[in-house]
Amino acid sequence: MAIRKGFTLLELLMFVSLMGLILVAITQVLGATLAGSGKSQGMQQVKQNGQFAISTMSRLLRQANGVTACAGSQLDFTVLENGSVSTYRFETNSLRISKTYNAVQSWLTDDGVEVTNFVCNLTVPGNGQPAIVNLSFNAGKPGLSVENIIANINFRDSVSLRNY
Repeated sequence: MAIRKGFTLLELLMFVSLMGLILVAITQVLGATLAGSGKSQGMQQVKQNGQFAISTMSRLLRQANGVTACAGSQLDFTVLENGSVSTYRFETNSLRISKTYNAVQSWLTDDGVEVTNFVCNLTVPGNGQPAIVNLSFNAGKPGLSVENIIANINFRDSVSLRNY
């Protein structure tokens, strides 16, 4: 009786089927891991951008001598710096927060982070109490997920003006 070396067609089909199932499982695990990592990085980017923007606005606003516009999505104020008056403007422009300092514009948020619903309210209480500016905005990062958004965070702050 001759000894045959090799595999039968049935054995080869079973091997290819099992390898296909294993590769599909590995692909699913890898895809879920990458999606979770991307969402985590997106959330971190949104938090950093939002916290930087709100802290910059709050820090500068505390020193304001006068608020000239604080309604809707625009905040204008003046600050006495080194004996001269400087003007600041914060507003949303192209889904980003822009800062204009003495007519020079810069950005507080990155391109990949979308800022919406930027709202500013000024409250001037009586009896010698300082004016209060309430700031809020939503920062988010669009993505390719089912919800079409990776992260969306609401940022709020109430700033008591020291020199108003």
